[in-house]
Amino acid sequence: MNKYDSLFIFHEQLTDEALESVVTRLQGEVEKLGGKVGAVDRLGRRQFARRLQKKSHGHYVRMVFSLDPAQAAALNARFKLSDELFRYQVVSAHVPSARSVAAKRKAAERAKAAGGG
Repeated sequence: MNKYDSLFIFHEQLTDEALESVVTRLQGEVEKLGGKVGAVDRLGRRQFARRLQKKSHGHYVRMVFSLDPAQAAALNARFKLSDELFRYQVVSAHVPSARSVAAKRKAAERAKAAGGG
């Protein structure tokens, strides 16, 4: 299972109860596909940097979850069906392994030593 970090922007007209209902439904979609929701952060109503589709504000919610990579496309298709969802983005939250961190550290030390540092 891969870890994913997602950001959802919901329409500004949603009430707090409706927003809670939609977020719960999206969590359910992740769990239906065998995923686990780790954290849900409600970031509140925020103003857009520029108007999008004649809208100036939206409710932002960040969700971190784990899901089998084979199910990611199916989950994106389900997110697209939500009318309350204005925009969303899901990215893989790559967690570097201890081996890759150690390799990068050694490479940096070699570069520093070769540079006469």
